[in-house]
Amino acid sequence: MVAALTRRLEPAYWDEFKSWLRGVRTADHCDLLATAILGPLVKRDRTWCRVLKHWTLSKNVWERRAAVGAVFLRVHHMGDAEAGLGICEPLMRDRAPQVQEALVTLLRESLAVAPDETQSFLIRWRGKAHPALGKALPPLKGVR
Repeated sequence: MVAALTRRLEPAYWDEFKSWLRGVRTADHCDLLATAILGPLVKRDRTWCRVLKHWTLSKNVWERRAAVGAVFLRVHHMGDAEAGLGICEPLMRDRAPQVQEALVTLLRESLAVAPDETQSFLIRWRGKAHPALGKALPPLKGVR
């Protein structure tokens, strides 16, 4: 239903999507909402990344994780690493394992579709990002 109404969605609908995340208790549930419902919307319309950027500042771990997951399809299908890295930026120091896990997945995908851009991003964050991210990501090429 959401996919069929994509063209009619207004910012107020995102408040409803956000409310759905209040009932989330597992990463799988969060990821399903983020990639299956929000992901196609973000894939079609990059301007929704601005809404997701606000979600990265939420106290709710599931909203932060959903922001990362919702941009995954845009990175994967369209090669829009810039959109994905823009969502990652405010979360690189996030302490929540649920968010770190989503970041690693998105950053790996970004490395696959835009290696140079992603490498530059990761080099900028080297030594500043949460240590769990560095351990989970593959070593950077040409960087010791």
